[in-house]
Amino acid sequence: MTLYQNFIGIDIGKFTFVTNVHGQKLTNTFDNTMQGLKAFIRKHKQDLSDSLTVLETTGGYEFLALKILLAKGYAVHRANTRKVKNFIRSFGNDFKTDALDTRPWPSMAKNALISLTSTSFLLKNKNCSMTW
Repeated sequence: MTLYQNFIGIDIGKFTFVTNVHGQKLTNTFDNTMQGLKAFIRKHKQDLSDSLTVLETTGGYEFLALKILLAKGYAVHRANTRKVKNFIRSFGNDFKTDALDTRPWPSMAKNALISLTSTSFLLKNKNCSMTW
């Protein structure tokens, strides 16, 4: 099993996505576009190289982020949104904003690493293979 030095959470929306790095209070918001993903990668290039990035299923809005991050060789897991929300609620939090909602994502990834790495499947794309 790969040991990750860090964990990054991404809360994906139709037009934007919010990110948080484990242990940091600061969140960042990016456009859910190619330019927004490039800005995210530039800002977190050092973090991404040894991190597991976790994002939620959002009816396909996560696909561009998955495609780009995996094509660049970063570790990414697409988590079941219901499970993540239940994890967040288990701490007594019922967040209402993406900026607050995304902060527990990296902790969930760290605490659930074994179950995250045991669930994977392969998706073939014309440009890359994706495993999550």
